[in-house]
Amino acid sequence: MLISVQHIRHATSILTIHGKRILVDPMLSDVGKLSPVPLTRNYRRNPLTPLPVPLHIFEDVDAILLTHRHFDHWDKKAISVLNKNTPVFCQPRDQAFRAICWVLESNTSQ
Repeated sequence: MLISVQHIRHATSILTIHGKRILVDPMLSDVGKLSPVPLTRNYRRNPLTPLPVPLHIFEDVDAILLTHRHFDHWDKKAISVLNKNTPVFCQPRDQAFRAICWVLESNTSQ
């Protein structure tokens, strides 16, 4: 299986699996347009770094994968610029971290 990972910034990456491009956790806003991450000691506005690639590279992705729906993983700019016909895969908001705990528990019990 041929897989490549292109890290863009923060949690945003593009996975390519057998020629299919999956955009993971797109935060596409300009530097400093978003508030700091709450409940952390980091008071700098997000994103912290400029987007290192042009927006048009996201036009032809085959799917979008959201690990969870916090603003630093799925922002308003991503919602506005990405193709509305691209499938989006995510879990219900109330299951995001609970599901991860279940996976960790099931792996440690084997």
